[in-house]
Amino acid sequence: MAQKRRDATVGKTTVIDSVCFFTSRAGYKMRAQVYLNGYGRGEGTHVSVFFVMMKGEYDAILSWPFRQKVTFTLLDQDHQADVTDWFHAGAYPTSPSFARPTGDSNLPCGTPDFVPLERLYNSGHAYVRDDTMFLKITVDTVGLV
Repeated sequence: MAQKRRDATVGKTTVIDSVCFFTSRAGYKMRAQVYLNGYGRGEGTHVSVFFVMMKGEYDAILSWPFRQKVTFTLLDQDHQADVTDWFHAGAYPTSPSFARPTGDSNLPCGTPDFVPLERLYNSGHAYVRDDTMFLKITVDTVGLV
């Protein structure tokens, strides 16, 4: 984590892409992106997190655009004060971020000011412990088949 943060600060590696994951066995394919030194309005002041729809093998049988609620949670490893933010894709029905992907992936959607860097490192909470940070992404699957 410390080396990745240093790399982000000097612009060497600004984004970390998660492995791809699915909402279910034959569901939507997606990944997360994390900018440890922020992106856009959060650059230099916040950790930024984004969600990316990926082209998947089951796209032909899924409903488009993607309309689910997506929640980002930065885990406090002392289980006291998790940081949570969310968005509801259904509120943006014309966004290219949630349309059926035509290329490898769509435009990211998320929050450039997810958590202030000051809070991440100096809040008295264990967001980073043993050089490790945990970010959980939850996709509401209510209404999905």
